[in-house]
Amino acid sequence: MPLIKLDRNYKNKRLDKAIRRHQVEKDLTLKEIAEAAGLTERGLYNKRMKGNFTWEELIKIFCFLGFTDEERLEASRGYK
Repeated sequence: MPLIKLDRNYKNKRLDKAIRRHQVEKDLTLKEIAEAAGLTERGLYNKRMKGNFTWEELIKIFCFLGFTDEERLEASRGYK
């Protein structure tokens, strides 16, 4: 049986993928999402890649992009 390397950034990838999916569906730019969350474009990009959002930022992003309750739970699973 082959060994599988554990991806420690899985929660970050899951959240980033969900944000990008909603961004494409709604035809939004990174700048529009950043302004809704109260961040700069570069700041949002860095936080997306590292997954170090505050709860307030996550809530603003989820509301702006129109996440359902199930999508919010799935995307933020693993955050404390």
